[in-house]
Amino acid sequence: MADESTLVRIADLARTLRALCPETVNRLKEEEETLRWCRNEQNQASDWMRGNARHGHIVYRAACDQCAGMLRGLLALTYRHLPAEGRALRELCRVDAPLDAWDWDAAAGELHGIEVAALATVTPAAEPPAATKQAKRRRGKANAAMLDMLTRNPECRGWTITQWVNGIGYSRAAIWKCKTWKELKAARDLIAAEHATTKRRRSPGRRK
Repeated sequence: MADESTLVRIADLARTLRALCPETVNRLKEEEETLRWCRNEQNQASDWMRGNARHGHIVYRAACDQCAGMLRGLLALTYRHLPAEGRALRELCRVDAPLDAWDWDAAAGELHGIEVAALATVTPAAEPPAATKQAKRRRGKANAAMLDMLTRNPECRGWTITQWVNGIGYSRAAIWKCKTWKELKAARDLIAAEHATTKRRRSPGRRK
C-alpha cells in the first residue's frame, strides 16, 4: 500500500495534467498550423511572422514534451500503486504516442478516475506534531486551491506568485511550497529559456 504522500502526489499529477494537457496540445496544433501556413505562403508571410511562428512552435513543443514527462511519471506511480487505473489509461492512449495524437476527451476521464482512486485509497498517517500538521494542512489547501483555479482558468498557469496570492488568497510561503507552483515554475522557466535562446539566434550581431 502506498503512503499518503504518494497517493496525494498521484492525485495532484492527474488533476494538473487533466487541466493543462488539452490546452497545451491545442496551442501546439495552432502553432504548427501557423508555421505550416508561413512556409507555404512565403510571399505573404513576413520575416517577423515566420520568426514568431517558429518561436511559438518551439515553446509549445517544449511545453508538450514537459507534459509528456509528467505523464510518464504519473503512469509509473500509478502502475506501482494503482495498477488497474494505470492499465486503463495505457490501453486508451499509448504512452509513447505524441500527446497531440491522443483522444483527450477520453483521457481526461481516465485521469479523473486515477485522481478519484488515489484520493479514495489515502489512509490516515501517524499524527505529526501540531505545528507541522497545521503547516502541511495549509500547503495542502493552497495546492488544492491552485489546482481548482487551473481547472477553471487554465491561463493562470502563467501567473506570478503575487498574482496567485491575490487570486486564491493564500500566503506567498504557502504557495511557494506547493507542488503545483513548483511544477508551473519549472514549465515557465523552460519556456523562458527557449524564448531567450530563440531571441539570441534572431538578434543581429553588433557592428564593429
